[in-house]
Amino acid sequence: MASRIEFDRHAERLERLLAARDWAAIAACDRKIAACLSSVHPATDWAEAERAALRRLRRIHAQVREQCRQELARLGEQLTHMRTNKDGWIAYGLSDEFEAQT
Repeated sequence: MASRIEFDRHAERLERLLAARDWAAIAACDRKIAACLSSVHPATDWAEAERAALRRLRRIHAQVREQCRQELARLGEQLTHMRTNKDGWIAYGLSDEFEAQT
């Protein structure tokens, strides 16, 4: 069964990974958290320490979700900008190639 120590460990790892913006590792950590929580029985009678650790994990997980949402929006804007300026990028690349040949 999941414990306060596991919740704390996952929360601390998520905080470190978010600070590093390591999205791939965050995804792997998220899968581990899901597996950990799937073993929790809904009727579990936890001590306050376990409930507090789970609340902390939920709070940090919400922060991670929000940062992921913001990063996705930023990348979407960057891709839109790149698509919008694609012709310019191609022309610039071709002009460099042309100058290199002359």
